[in-house]
Order: sequence, then C-alpha cells, then structure tokens
Amino acid sequence: MTRRTLGILGAAAVLALAAPFLSRADIASSTHFLVEDSYVGFFSGSSSSTDFQVLSGATPFVNGNASSASFLDHAGPENYADFAPRSYAWRWYSDAADEKPVSPLAAENVAPSNIASNQAIKLRIDIRETGGVGADNVKYALQYSTYSDFSAAVSAVTDIGSCVASSTWCYASVAGGGTDNAVVSSTVLSTSGPCAAGSGTGCGTHNTSGTSTSTFTQAASSTAEFEFTVQGIAPSAGTTYFFRPVYADTGVPAPLYATSSYPSLLTAGAALTFSVSGLPQGTSTNGVVTGVSTTATSISFGTLVIATSVAGAQRLSITTNAGNGYEIYAYQDSPLTDGQGHSIPGVAGTNVSPLPWTSACLATSTACYGYHPGSPVLAGGSTRFAANDTYAALTSTPAEIGYGSVPVSSSTVDVVYRIQAGATQVNGSYGDNVVYVATPSY
Repeated sequence: MTRRTLGILGAAAVLALAAPFLSRADIASSTHFLVEDSYVGFFSGSSSSTDFQVLSGATPFVNGNASSASFLDHAGPENYADFAPRSYAWRWYSDAADEKPVSPLAAENVAPSNIASNQAIKLRIDIRETGGVGADNVKYALQYSTYSDFSAAVSAVTDIGSCVASSTWCYASVAGGGTDNAVVSSTVLSTSGPCAAGSGTGCGTHNTSGTSTSTFTQAASSTAEFEFTVQGIAPSAGTTYFFRPVYADTGVPAPLYATSSYPSLLTAGAALTFSVSGLPQGTSTNGVVTGVSTTATSISFGTLVIATSVAGAQRLSITTNAGNGYEIYAYQDSPLTDGQGHSIPGVAGTNVSPLPWTSACLATSTACYGYHPGSPVLAGGSTRFAANDTYAALTSTPAEIGYGSVPVSSSTVDVVYRIQAGATQVNGSYGDNVVYVATPSY
C-alpha cells in the first residue's frame, strides 16, 4: 500500500542578546556575557556569563528544550505521523452468498462454535485508522493461529488457487457474495464509519484473496468495515482458531485497538458417519464386472459353477471432519463354513502382500475366497492394492481396506468379493460375517 506521511519539523532557537551576536570570536563581550575563543552553545570549549554557562558541550538537539534567563532553545528530531490501522470490532456470518450478510453466527466480538469444514463463511471486521493519516492502495490479508496472541503457529489463509485438501483455512469465493477488492455496499457492524450505497469512509472492501492488489484508499481517522470470505478445508476438530488482518504486501499485522480482541471461532467437534450399500449385478468397478447383486447386509453368490469365479461388491461411504482423515478395516468372524465342518479357504494373498487372482487362487485349489478394496493408497503411502487385480484373504484380525489423510465428505470405497469353487469342494451352503470398522484420525 502507499502510506501518506505527515512531517512536523519541531526545531527553533531563540536567543535574547543585548548586543550583536558573534558566532565565533577570540573575545566577545557585552554587559550580559563574555566568550573567549569559543562557539556559543555550539560545540563550545567554555562560555559563561551571569546568566548561563556551557562547558565543553553542545546545544542539545535531541532532548527537546534548553533554556536560561537569556535564551530558550526548542530543539529536537523531526516528528512524523504515519498511517496506523488497528483491528477493531468483528462478526462472523453464514450467508456467504449475500453481498451484505444478514445471518450472523454469533454476536459482535463473540466466537461462533460448531463451524463445519468446507463451510464458506464471512468475517466482517472494522479496521480503525489511528495515526490521522490516510493511505492509498490499501489491501489486507488474514493470518490465523490457535494462539490468541499469535505467539506461535501463525499461518496465512491460503489463496483459492493454492488451496488443496490438506489446507487448513482457505479464502472462498461464492457467487453473489461480492467481488475481491470491490467496495462493500453497506456496513453491518455497530462501530463502522458512514457507508451507504458503497460510498463513505466506513466502506471497506470484499476480500476473497490475500495476494491480489487493490486501489482502495482508507481515509485518515476512519473506521472502515472490511469483509473476508473463508472456509476451513482441513482444520482440527473442536479447535479454536484466531484471525488477524495484516498488510497484504508486508505481512505486518494491524495491532488491536484499545481493548478489542482478534476474531475467533470454534470448529465442530469430531464427527464420523459411515454407511454400506449394495451394488447391482453388472456394476463395473475395480477391474471387474459384478456377477451378482448385493445389499448393505448381504452378498449372495448363488450357485457356483465349478472353476468359474464370480464377483460381488459393496460400496462404503464415509464422512468425517477429523483433521488427519480416517481408516477403514475389515475382518470376518469365521471362515466361510457350511455348518458341517467344511469351509472354503481364503486366497493365498494377504492384506500385506496381495496377489493377482490367478496366483492367489490356483486351478488345483479346492476353492478360493478373497477381496480387493478400491483404495489405491493406504496408510503410510502403501500402494499394495493400487492394481485392480490384487486379492487378499479375510482373517479374524482387522486389516486396512480404506484410508484418507484429510477430512472428507461422502468419500467412497468399493470392495470386491470374489469366489471360485473347484471340483473337489464339498457341496453345501456356506456363509460368514464380515465386519467393517471405520475410525477417524486426529
């Protein structure tokens, strides 16, 4: 921004002398003073009279004033007044699509709670100029921290173009909510200056970016209301975040005005929803086309044809605001059994080392039963199931089949179950129970 600076030169010297003043002389005298080989008051050796004495000194220019009965010296450095914005009153709003928000999330200067991830919200904040000097090209950005005094963990709100799934807080732009750097049409805070139809010293700007440039002029001694539209992408659950305006070009914060506080909010507590749904016969997923239909609670393979595999699939859906995402596990309570002591064994592949179907289920096997989860990346960056043709046997120990590293909304994982019977497998009706476990990661 361009700051206007007002310079006040405060230096004057008045000497009351009864005779013409000599700046330098071998001997200068009058009825009031005597100077011998010296400068009066200016880096003198020694000078004296009945009214003053200066010994090896200089007239003080920094201290402010020097005086005697015969002179008064007002001296000092130049004093400057500069553009001095201060963070003042604030309020959060939920209706990000309205140019002038009307749905507050809490009262003025009160932190709202239960703020959900991926919810675009508006911050209206007054910034008061206290230096008596205006500035051109004013642009503010936002920083956030979990410390109210910003003593640690300070970060800039991420611009929309750089926002990713792991970003904590990003700017947001909502249609109808105001264009970046455009002047607000009217104010909503009780402490703002005059602003009507986008005109007045209280009218600040909309901000959906922290890196763009602005031609806005903030008037001297004004209280202008600015707006910032943001959304939490991957904030920590149940955490209080504080925000403060800073100069966009330098990152220097606008200090608090008087007893004001920085804007803050509390994110929603930990939450996770998980559901299972069936998929119809003929569904193409994870490299197979399902041969049977499934429901949320059952996978019926029907009557098996010897040496011919058949696949069915279920779809798992998860939503969580956990800052580090989630993991999904699966296990079976027992092998596929017929109740007569016969069972269908699992494939040779394991969750740690899955195998292609033809390697996991050999032609010489009595039967084979296995699964493939459609999660290309699991915890720790593992890609063991990235290839479609990778199968593992279910066990009684929970094994990872789904993973996400950030908060998600309605993320899905398709799990394929595949079975094949050999000629030597005992006829019968086989069954087991598969259990899914979904856990948030904080």
